[in-house]
Amino acid sequence: IPPEQVTSAMLADGVWHVTGGSHYSVIVEFDDFLAVVEAPLGEARSMAVLAEAKRLAPNKPVRYVLTTHHHFDHISGLRTYAAEGATIVTHASNVSYFEQTLVAPATVVPDMQAQKMGAPMLNGVSDMYVITDDTQTIEIYATDGDTHTNEYTLVYLPDHGLLVEADAYSPGPPEAPVPAVPPPNAVKLYEEIERLNLNVTTIVPIHGRGAVSI
Repeated sequence: IPPEQVTSAMLADGVWHVTGGSHYSVIVEFDDFLAVVEAPLGEARSMAVLAEAKRLAPNKPVRYVLTTHHHFDHISGLRTYAAEGATIVTHASNVSYFEQTLVAPATVVPDMQAQKMGAPMLNGVSDMYVITDDTQTIEIYATDGDTHTNEYTLVYLPDHGLLVEADAYSPGPPEAPVPAVPPPNAVKLYEEIERLNLNVTTIVPIHGRGAVSI
């Protein structure tokens, strides 16, 4: 599936899982703006997600883009959101790196950010950060990572019991057998949910078959 092909499914009022292809995003609608969780793959994918956001919630700017972790396949579209003027909410350990990469010249394939070259707006999360109004709330929690990455953030929507995560749990087909040994990263994810006392009813993965009720 090409990166510019997206499919969206409503998870809750004002919350959509944007799938299609290998890497997903989540769009969250607030009163006056939107937030997007995850900017994978590159400009083509980000432009497709932004177009879907504008279709689903017309006339609302994307004010925030949230990252789950720093791996290239999950952040390669951040420059597109920076060019849109969105604030990037990420683990605090990523800020200095993003400050450099988001203003680096795009000499091979010029992109939107190379044309605008505005200073990126970054918000580093070292513990917890909240985006809220009278319609939605997103809680972003910084963690020390797992065997896959030495940092990641968990994105939790408490009003709906939705937890957005990447790579710790990527659900396979419904008929897939339960692993004989629990994957270490899934165990760590469970431990973090317990530590943070999150009332999770649905896992919303960035990879896999889609959202899974638990």
